[in-house]
Amino acid sequence: MNDTRERNCQAIALVLARVSNTRDVVRARRVCRAWKLAADAEVAKRERDAACGQEAVPIPVLFSCDVPAPDLFDYMKFAGGAGRGAELAGCDGSLCVGGHWLGGTRCAYLYGKLRDAKYVPPIVECNSYCACSSEKQVCCNRVVQFGITLSIGLARRVSVKGWQVEAVEDIPRGAFVCTYGGTVVPAAEEAEYPTYVLTVREISGAKCIRQYSFDASHCGSIGRFVNHSCEPNMVIHPVRISHAVPTPSFFALRKISAGEELTIDYSQNTPGDFSSTECMCGAPACRGFLPRHGSIAASPQANQ
Repeated sequence: MNDTRERNCQAIALVLARVSNTRDVVRARRVCRAWKLAADAEVAKRERDAACGQEAVPIPVLFSCDVPAPDLFDYMKFAGGAGRGAELAGCDGSLCVGGHWLGGTRCAYLYGKLRDAKYVPPIVECNSYCACSSEKQVCCNRVVQFGITLSIGLARRVSVKGWQVEAVEDIPRGAFVCTYGGTVVPAAEEAEYPTYVLTVREISGAKCIRQYSFDASHCGSIGRFVNHSCEPNMVIHPVRISHAVPTPSFFALRKISAGEELTIDYSQNTPGDFSSTECMCGAPACRGFLPRHGSIAASPQANQ
């Protein structure tokens, strides 16, 4: 984005130099220079914190090779856009304080972490319409909505893999790590957004009962930089907070050590459909090729 803006500025100056007077050219060059300075300042800000202050803890950009900063994008913590669905009703505050969930089902969380990282019932967190306390120390059913609380960073270690997300501190098993924020994309438009689209399927038995796609090309969270691994250390769970459409949320499958790359399986629960793109995860059980677009991710089985 930074290079694109600079090329556009140069093109504008060139056109004005051919068709306008000297004063217009000087004015255009001043505008172009101001745009470039603003873009450089934004890049420097993103290097200090990739989330630009929108998370509870900063996300530093950790450089280990001579590469430019990642393209600029608007940071979006949760699923957004017109396709988020209806707003959810709140609870009466009587079931979520003592480790329960809306409707009396056992809460998916215990002390701020998943009870079972591999499988949980559908997660619906308490929201602003609930009568319970908004403090996470009081209500056990508020985790993802507070955003990132563990220190992670954006890094580029191996140029062939591109950008990756790393743990800056040890992350315990079951802990919430980050979201995959993005604009909700209708199923018919999925093919138009091939790069940063994450598809989540909710499955009951062998049947897919819901499917959502999230485009993080221009608006998204740090989750857009998380790479695939055939042996991932994180799992995806769809988490609903205030709307019917969930936000894909990444939780630690096991203890993750500081400095370790954070990964997910793009074909979680939908094995067998692979593309011709070679997988670079390096895992001992690497399947050789990346999953095909359209089978990027699936939620754990949903109890209905």
